[in-house]
Amino acid sequence: MECLSLVDNLFNLQKNISLNQYKENLLDIEKKNNLSLDIKVKERTREIENILNNMKHSIFTIDEKLCVIPPISAYSEKIFGEGIKDKNIFEFLYSGLEEGTKDYNDLKKTFSFAFFEDERQFLVLEDQLPKQVTLSKGNKVLKVSYRPLFNQVKLVERILLVIEDITEFEKFYKSALSDQLNFEFIKEIVPREDKEILFNIVQGAISFSMQYFDHFISPDADDLPVQYLKSSMDLFYEEIEKSFKGFDYLKELVLSKRPTDSEWEKIPKNVSFHLHAIDKLTSCLEYLLKYSKVLEMFVPYKKDYGLKLSEIGREKMEDLDKLFKNLLEYVFLVRDIDKLDKEKLSKVVKFSKLYPDFEKVISLLTQRSLFLSFVYRLQLNEYYSDFFDTMSSLLGQIPSREKLTASILKHNLISPYQKLLVILKEEKKAA
Repeated sequence: MECLSLVDNLFNLQKNISLNQYKENLLDIEKKNNLSLDIKVKERTREIENILNNMKHSIFTIDEKLCVIPPISAYSEKIFGEGIKDKNIFEFLYSGLEEGTKDYNDLKKTFSFAFFEDERQFLVLEDQLPKQVTLSKGNKVLKVSYRPLFNQVKLVERILLVIEDITEFEKFYKSALSDQLNFEFIKEIVPREDKEILFNIVQGAISFSMQYFDHFISPDADDLPVQYLKSSMDLFYEEIEKSFKGFDYLKELVLSKRPTDSEWEKIPKNVSFHLHAIDKLTSCLEYLLKYSKVLEMFVPYKKDYGLKLSEIGREKMEDLDKLFKNLLEYVFLVRDIDKLDKEKLSKVVKFSKLYPDFEKVISLLTQRSLFLSFVYRLQLNEYYSDFFDTMSSLLGQIPSREKLTASILKHNLISPYQKLLVILKEEKKAA
C-alpha cells in the first residue's frame, strides 16, 4: 500500500504541474515563462521516471481504451518479458482470458464502467477486478493493485496499476509452512523410543495410500458410484486412525482432511466425485511423505513400501505417454509433435474446443502426472519427482475449452509432453 500511495502521489504531482501550472502560465504570454515551465515539467517527469525505474514493480497507467500510457517502470519488461507501451492490458496481463468468453467480457465491462465516474463508483467496481493473476507465459504469480487518477472535475481519467511478482514469495511461504510442519513432526518423534516401529507404520500408511490413489486415477474411476467412493474413503481414514494411535499430531493432520457428509453433498454436479477423493488423498500423502522424510533423520535405513516402485514408475510413465499420444493423434490430428507450427497450433485450439471430453482428459493427465511425482519421490528421484509435479501443476492450470489459447496449450500441454518424450527416450537407452 505504501508503494501504491507513493506512486499515486508522484503521478498526481506530475498531473498538477502539467495541468494547473501549465494552464496558468499559458495565460502569461511571456515566452520565457513558458520555456521555464516546460523545463520544470520535463525535469519532474525525469524524476518520476527515475523513481519508477528503481522500483521492483511494474507500474503504469491505462486510459479508457485500456492501453498503457508512459511513464512505465523499467521493471515492467522484466515481469512481462516484453515492452508494454501502448499495448492493451488484455494482450499481456490478462492474456489467459480468451476473447469473447464470459470472464473476458465481464472484466472488460467492469473496466468500461470505471472510467469517467466518481471515486465511489470506482471503489464499488474495484472489488470485481482480479487482485492476483497467474501468467501462462513464465508461470508467474502477480499481485495487482489498482488506483484511480482523477481529472479536474474529480472523475476517473486513468487507472494506475502497480504489479508485484510474488512467485518467489509464494514459494517461500510454502517453504516456511513446511519448515514449521517439520518442526512439529520432530517434536512428536524425538521423545519416542519406538521410532523404528513408527517408521514401519508410516511406510505401511504410504503404501496403502498409494494403492487407493492408483485406484482412483484409473480410467473407470469417473464412473465409480458416490457411495463406493465414500465407503472407500471411510475405510482409508479408519485405517489411518487405527495405525496412528499415540501419534496425535500426524493423526490429527491426516484426519482433518477426512471429507464430511456435508462436503460430499456440496460437490457441484459438474465435478467428478472421485476428484474430490483424490484431492483429499493428495493432502494425506503430502503429510505422510514429509513425516517419513523427518523420520529418516532418526531411522536411517532403506525404505520398503511393499511396492515395486521402479516397475510402477515405468508403467505409469508409458501410460501417460499413451494418453498424451491419443489426445494428439485422434483429437488434435497431430502425429509429429515436433512439426507443430503456429498454424497447426491454432487448429489444435479449435479441435480442443470441439472435443467434449477435453476437460476430463486433462484432469486425468493432471492426476496421473501427480501420482508419478509421488512414485519418484518415494524412490528419492528428485529430478523426476519435480518434473512430474511441475507437469501436474501446468496441466492443472489449463482452463476450460472456451478459454483456451494457443499460448496456453503450447506452454501447459505441448512443451511438458515434449520433455516427457525426452525422458522416455533416455529411459529406453538406459534399459
